[in-house]
Amino acid sequence: MRKIILLAVILVMSFELAACKRENYPKFKITKMTITGDYDVIVKGNMEEGTIRKNDLVTIEHNNSDVEIVRVKGIININTRKVVQSISKGEKANIRLEDIGGSDVSVGDMLVNKN
Repeated sequence: MRKIILLAVILVMSFELAACKRENYPKFKITKMTITGDYDVIVKGNMEEGTIRKNDLVTIEHNNSDVEIVRVKGIININTRKVVQSISKGEKANIRLEDIGGSDVSVGDMLVNKN
């Protein structure tokens, strides 16, 4: 009987872990930021999961809590120093965020594409 219960617990935990893996949204970790004079912010960082594209709506996450949803206005790949339409896992970039104040985003925050 104990083996059956243990097996059932293992199966349930396996399904929960599989469900969590499906929620791996594209994530960009902010390592530096610059506030521009026109209500935009440029953030520098690393793409940790997935892909983010120009014009995507991304959620700013601070300590795993949603802060605000903003639009990606532009992307510059740091390695190539070129304007690009998207960045993917492992790439470093400067991302310009549209219509956001400097107090809404900080170093250490994540940009997450939940759409």
